[in-house]
Amino acid sequence: MTRNAYLATLRMFFAHCQKRGYIVENPARDVQNLRKGEKFRAAIPENVLQRIFNYLTEKGEKHYLLACYLLYSCFIRPSEICSLKLANISFKNQTIYIDAAYSKNRKSQVVTMPHNVAAMMIDLQVYTAPSSYYLIGHDFAPSERPCSDRILRAKWLQVRKALQLPDSYQFYSL
Repeated sequence: MTRNAYLATLRMFFAHCQKRGYIVENPARDVQNLRKGEKFRAAIPENVLQRIFNYLTEKGEKHYLLACYLLYSCFIRPSEICSLKLANISFKNQTIYIDAAYSKNRKSQVVTMPHNVAAMMIDLQVYTAPSSYYLIGHDFAPSERPCSDRILRAKWLQVRKALQLPDSYQFYSL
């Protein structure tokens, strides 16, 4: 929950208390919401996406490129990417299962895995690791230890700097 959502809940609670006569005045009535600023990220054009793909391929960063593909092609959020285990992937059905415990909306869902993502996973031989391993581990390869979304973003900063991309191209911009 955000600060503004907490504030709205408090306003409703205190309005209820005031209506019932428990308090005289609503203490949250005059507290202002935080202003919502413009989003800082911008959409990444196709030619820049190709530069990113080429750079990561040339640098041998294909496991990180897989994480980028999961965000770009499957619309899986960074925190959800970090929680994916190999057991959540069905190569037969070309699907990825997102557990409710890790999804933003707290609902389980099955995501279709595009051919390019499945092909990359096969190329990287992720299926050879135990099913209990995280797909994107601490070093971006399958591992017992999960990656953190901070590590995904830190790597993105390195890529963005190397390619001299603007700050508005955020990892989530993919």
